[in-house]
Amino acid sequence: MGGGERYWQFDMGEPKKASALSYWPYGSWSGATTYYIGTLRVETSDDGENWLNHGVVSLGAPTPEQWIYIYFYEPVTARYFRVTPLTSQSGSSSSIYAREVGIYK
Repeated sequence: MGGGERYWQFDMGEPKKASALSYWPYGSWSGATTYYIGTLRVETSDDGENWLNHGVVSLGAPTPEQWIYIYFYEPVTARYFRVTPLTSQSGSSSSIYAREVGIYK
């Protein structure tokens, strides 16, 4: 993403159990998919230093005005959650945005 990987990292304050992450694409109000995430990596950590990679996810074509859910194979417990967008729907990785990101039990 130019200048190193950019990511969204969430500190839950204490370990929390999660079964899914969600993402509301930026720009969905206009139908423009240029900035929608195409692929992303999900990681968790108990200390914010050592990360467990849960894999790379391809999101496919988004539907405007709709949450996109990313489910773990099994629920995970961690204090820190990290989402690293790797590419956008247009194939670029220079600008990727989100309106909201959620973490679910």
